[in-house]
Amino acid sequence: MLTGALITFAAIVLAGAIAVGVTARVVYLRISRSRALALSLLRARASFSLGSRRKVLKLRVRLNETVLSGQTALALAAPGASGSAPGELPGLFARIDAEAAVIDRQLTLLESETDARALGAGILTARGRVDRVCTMVTHLRGAVADGFAEVNEGSLDALGREVDREVAAHYAGAEQWRSFTMREHVPGSRAKQGV
Repeated sequence: MLTGALITFAAIVLAGAIAVGVTARVVYLRISRSRALALSLLRARASFSLGSRRKVLKLRVRLNETVLSGQTALALAAPGASGSAPGELPGLFARIDAEAAVIDRQLTLLESETDARALGAGILTARGRVDRVCTMVTHLRGAVADGFAEVNEGSLDALGREVDREVAAHYAGAEQWRSFTMREHVPGSRAKQGV
């Protein structure tokens, strides 16, 4: 009887340990796949690091923030979001994203570099590459913003005309109502004569 209780207890403990392990693995995978969470962790690491490693981490933060902002711009420019198709922008961004991933891996490798000369040269090269990616994403975001501006100007003009027309109709109706109610209060008007 005691052996059966111990076996049951061991099975419960084992099942609990497996459940905790699986849950921890799922949470870890979610965090590692989430760009926003990974970026937050990267920012924290950059703020607590020193020296050349801090420079490398700041470059990684800048690169990842830029790519995330480009991804956000494209999500907003989706055909259902603004009414205009983004054309070649998603394909171009996918290529930029792929290049940024390579640069990010190079920066990750630079974090562990021990040779000061190699690290300095690597940081200089990586900074130039990060700058180029940031410029491309800025241009891409500008194209998305221009698309919104074109859509917004036309729709805002139409909306403005509609508002002006409705306001004018409101004032005309209010004026007509006032003139109608004024006739009722004037002595000898038709409303008084009918009484």
